[in-house]
Amino acid sequence: MAPTPKRLDSVEIFNKTKEPAEVTVLFDQNISETHTIPAGASFHFVEKTVDMGSWTAVAPVKEIKASHSNKVHGFIPGVGGIVKKLAVNLDAAGLQAGASE
Repeated sequence: MAPTPKRLDSVEIFNKTKEPAEVTVLFDQNISETHTIPAGASFHFVEKTVDMGSWTAVAPVKEIKASHSNKVHGFIPGVGGIVKKLAVNLDAAGLQAGASE
C-alpha cells in the first residue's frame, strides 16, 4: 500500500506584529512569491500549478520566510496528508502554524 502523500497547497499569513512584514513563500519547482503584509493584516498565498504537458500538478509549499523589525524568521511547514490551506501566524517570536483546511 502506498503511503499517504504529504502536501501543503497554500498558506495564509497573519501578521500579528506592529510593523509591516515582507513574507516570501517558496513552492516546489523553484516558484516563489513575495508580499509585504501590513501590521495586523493577512495575505493568502494561493496554490501554484505546474503544466506537465498532458496534466497539471500542484507545486506544494516548501518554506516560508518573513522579515520585520530587523528580524528574519524561517518556517518549514510539516503536514500530514493533503492540506489545502494552512494558517500561519507571524509575531515577535516568529512563524507558528495555526489551523488548517
